[in-house]
Amino acid sequence: MTPSIVVLGHKDHGKSTFLGKLLFDTNSVPHDKVEMTKEIDAEAGRPFEWAHLLDSFKEEREQEMTYDTASVFVNGKNGALYIFIDVPGHSELVHQMISGASRADMAILMVSAKEGIDEMSIGHLMLAEFLGMKKLIVGVNKMDAFDYNEAEFLKIKEKMETILAGKFNPEDVYYIPLSAREGENVAKVSDKMPWFKGMSIFEKVEDTIANMKAVSLPMRAIVQDVYPRNGESLAAINVKSGELKKGESVIALPSGKTFTVSNLLSVSGDDTESIKEGENAGIALEAGSEISRGTIIAPEKNAPRSVKEAGSEIFLFGNFNPAEKITIECGFSKAEHQGSIPAETNKIIGLRLNLSNPLLLDTEETFLNKFVIKQGGEIIGVGRIKNI
Repeated sequence: MTPSIVVLGHKDHGKSTFLGKLLFDTNSVPHDKVEMTKEIDAEAGRPFEWAHLLDSFKEEREQEMTYDTASVFVNGKNGALYIFIDVPGHSELVHQMISGASRADMAILMVSAKEGIDEMSIGHLMLAEFLGMKKLIVGVNKMDAFDYNEAEFLKIKEKMETILAGKFNPEDVYYIPLSAREGENVAKVSDKMPWFKGMSIFEKVEDTIANMKAVSLPMRAIVQDVYPRNGESLAAINVKSGELKKGESVIALPSGKTFTVSNLLSVSGDDTESIKEGENAGIALEAGSEISRGTIIAPEKNAPRSVKEAGSEIFLFGNFNPAEKITIECGFSKAEHQGSIPAETNKIIGLRLNLSNPLLLDTEETFLNKFVIKQGGEIIGVGRIKNI
């Protein structure tokens, strides 16, 4: 599974500039795209910006904003590939971390040495920790504005250490001074800051991910669709965690039907013995299996539970009405919470879920452990299951 890294922080602190420069310095963007972007900027009568490499539409370049989440592939050493995700706000971060579109292995928080630490940066950090990210790089950007003075870097570092106390393990947080615009400490170590003895941000990302220990989680797969094939049915599945093996006894939920995985096909259509987290496959279905889009496949002896009540912790953003009902979405299923919610935002609070209908939930950190909280169709928060 391709490792993914989410880039957090305020839009003015250099996230997109960092990613644009990283793409260029790692030869991860075609040179003709760089030239095309420079031409567009010249036509608009303004200087070229590395951030513009991430923009998909001309209108975004004109308004100097990144409206949507941008995911880019970055080339690493020895053919390695990484996904970097530029996240504008809370809702986009929740979508990336929970929807299954991507699971970040670590985070980079971009903080401007000029503007300092802001509320959005702190909110992003709390949310990242809440969603389970363990490794964090704090990139202190725009060091060129202070002639790469170490004292300016240490000011931010000391403040961040106070903010992060009790939230992240100090050994899992790395502070790196940089200038995204100038490419200093982005992909390679800068010679402008001899007082800094660490790695560049990208070098630290590669080193951290290479030394991460694999997390063993129970097998959970979700059915994406069901197709007819040679007189039988074939379920297209995506493995969210663990490993699905040929010959394994599994249960389909919520129907509760059990069956043996007698045929397991890779995306190329070949027989395979197993598929792992992040991979797609096809499984042949028996008649009457009651499997459809959204069905969860799990080991027969270690399945998620279908419940209407559970203990949870939630994190609300502030754009909600405490007097209105909230909807809990987990996987492809949803239910209404039959009760009130505390009117507290940007902090972790306990909530006993009382659901209108059963949901499949896990106490282990699978994709069925975390849920999205919506009101009026908008994401207003996120939660995680603590006990069932």
